[in-house]
Amino acid sequence: MVFKSCSFANMRLISNRGWFFLLAIGLLISTISRGQLPNKRSHVKNNTLLKNWSIELSLGSTSYFGDLSQYDLNPINNLVEESLPAVGLRFTRPFFNDRFGLGGQLIKGGFKCNLDDGAGFQTKLFEYNLQFYLDVTKILYKDADLKMGWRLYAGLGQFMFNVSASQGFGDLDDERFYKAQVPEFVYFFGSTLLYNFNETFAFTLDLSTRQAQNDFLDLYRHSNDFDYYSFLALGVSINIDHFSNIFKKDDACDAYDALHRQSYK
Repeated sequence: MVFKSCSFANMRLISNRGWFFLLAIGLLISTISRGQLPNKRSHVKNNTLLKNWSIELSLGSTSYFGDLSQYDLNPINNLVEESLPAVGLRFTRPFFNDRFGLGGQLIKGGFKCNLDDGAGFQTKLFEYNLQFYLDVTKILYKDADLKMGWRLYAGLGQFMFNVSASQGFGDLDDERFYKAQVPEFVYFFGSTLLYNFNETFAFTLDLSTRQAQNDFLDLYRHSNDFDYYSFLALGVSINIDHFSNIFKKDDACDAYDALHRQSYK
């Protein structure tokens, strides 16, 4: 039996595209970064690239939607019968007046499926990705200071996975374990609801649907249709700048500022 996997040539092409993608993001951020204001202290470096980052830790589950899933239209049973716990770590940064943003995320999770005849499988996965988002609330209400927020996002990434199954399940014949040898591509889109507790902390509810560019997450290939999985989680987002300011001592002084203010014409 032959398992589907990427060739080394394809992997080199994927790697080159990935580096080009990262370079493009870096150039975009550098272009939109603001210059140093004239009233800034001359000895303080104003690196806006490192400003306004948030870190989000989320806990939830990843759920199976594939050839053998039985509860695609029953979200409760899908969470109970075809999902496993998952944890996510995401970094995000807004730009263009907070209306758009970019980020990166790590997800560790998995899913399962048990059929009526007692056969079944369990999949574990680890994903890393890049994503872009638009803040719908900021677009619709430009100057409003709202507690609630709504973001839409999309992105791409790669993931590794392994599958353990009951004897003779799927396309493995007598084998009971399969591990991907190379990272596989995944594309996704999703939505995040936010409640801004204050400038530092926000609570999030996140839901995304992800299409794996692989049809062997359930050890069963059918009609060349790739498998899907979702990520549903509750989280806490922390603005790193505001959080760090809690521990800083305010040394503001008008005389000090006057001596160190950068001169300008």
